[in-house]
Amino acid sequence: MANVSDQLSGLLPPRHLTLLRRASKYAEPRDVPLYLVGGAVRDVLLGATPTNLDLVVVQPPRGFENDLAQALEGSVVARSEFLTYRLVSDLLADGEEVDLATARRETYAGAGALPVVQPSNLDDDLKRRDFTVNAMAISLRPGDWGELIDDTGGLEDLERRVLRVMHDRCFVDDSTRVLRAIRYSVRLRFRLETGTDELMRRDMAHLDDISPDRVRNEMDRILKEPQAPAVLAAAHQAGVLAAVHPALRYPPVQRLETPAGAASEDVVLATLLYRSDADGLAGIGARVNADARWTRALKEVAAIRSMETRLAVDLRRSELYRLLRGFSPSFLAGCSVATASLEAARSLDLYLDELRNASTALTGTDLLALGVAE
Repeated sequence: MANVSDQLSGLLPPRHLTLLRRASKYAEPRDVPLYLVGGAVRDVLLGATPTNLDLVVVQPPRGFENDLAQALEGSVVARSEFLTYRLVSDLLADGEEVDLATARRETYAGAGALPVVQPSNLDDDLKRRDFTVNAMAISLRPGDWGELIDDTGGLEDLERRVLRVMHDRCFVDDSTRVLRAIRYSVRLRFRLETGTDELMRRDMAHLDDISPDRVRNEMDRILKEPQAPAVLAAAHQAGVLAAVHPALRYPPVQRLETPAGAASEDVVLATLLYRSDADGLAGIGARVNADARWTRALKEVAAIRSMETRLAVDLRRSELYRLLRGFSPSFLAGCSVATASLEAARSLDLYLDELRNASTALTGTDLLALGVAE
């Protein structure tokens, strides 16, 4: 296998390299193999700086995660029943974390079920993953630092710029991978391998088996993507949005601007919801077990949508201000993009661009000075 230590040194920030070297130094005398895995490896091989550090350890002793975190001048801030841990470290920048997992094997009781995990070896851990390009590892052991482990053809698929699933039941075992397939294909500008595309279309109905919270989490990951509109457009075209819920649709978007003080992901969320009627929005809310953010989006988008006819007429500026004040600028911007009414879009844009920050020329003090009774 190839050695990619030069790519690691050239692409990882010095603080990340320092952390990996220290983790390696701690694991080696304890005979615990340590690897960089998943998306971090994929990104390095694509010549990009990874945004996350994902580590796997093989058959670590009890409490290894706590001891490793201490050696990295940090602590474990989250752990799960799936033998995964999230670490913070003073060696990293604020907000950065490390994902650590014990190498494991997964089995599924049925479609949509959460996996049952058992500690295992690196080979089993890589084979349980979603796509071949995410099923590679880089050794961090001092003796073979930078050695690439690729037993599934992931490097070749990277060079071909294709996404290929690990096995035929990939989308049945975990149907959230359908959403990930669309997300990765757009982000990486990869095409789905022919067999993978056929499997996705065959099995996307299994999204019905996924719990509402897991669906919402995957949708939130899409909304955070820099190219979220393109991901949603691709998901719409492939029928994936309709498989999540029949009322979900993403309209053609010619422009997508985020007003000052607004959140781009909320703009995209409103655009996603706007074309659904009241019953559809209620159904979407139930399907994703709407949290506070989704609940507010559903409520405000429904209200703005109900005003479309009024917004399409020539309103006085003061009337438009009274109609729209109090709504989130993010949701208003998303509705402006999604509405099929050019007149309504112009009203929404007028409010966002000129009226929402308007203030009166006279203050209360001015009125009192003019003799107006308090």
